[in-house]
Amino acid sequence: LWEIDCSWEGFSWIANDDTSGSTIAFRRIDSKGKELIAVCRFIPNSAEEYRIGVPREGKYKVVFSSDAAEYGGSDTGSRGVMISETVAYHGFDQSVVLRLGPLSVLFLEYVGPSAPPRRPALKPRNNQDKEM
Repeated sequence: LWEIDCSWEGFSWIANDDTSGSTIAFRRIDSKGKELIAVCRFIPNSAEEYRIGVPREGKYKVVFSSDAAEYGGSDTGSRGVMISETVAYHGFDQSVVLRLGPLSVLFLEYVGPSAPPRRPALKPRNNQDKEM
């Protein structure tokens, strides 16, 4: 999180206008292009289905949740891996739905495409189709 911290190249807002939910989301990008998405909730109630836009299609893993029981949280926030949906949100073509604990911060990391690319099916050869 410390790299490129004095430049807009290392930071990008996802959402900074949720005044009723007191929640912000932003991207932090390092010098190699690797990024983390931070989602910060500043009110003492949880959000069951909180959608944010994400920059790429694929899987996003929760790498830190301040709401985890081990940190004294309510342990109600998202865990594991979320798969993006083709639902445009916050200016992105893809989005994910999260559970946010009260007064919490989630860090998400992009971990890759949701499914391996599909190969086109090979057409079987049928010698009987040839004219004699």
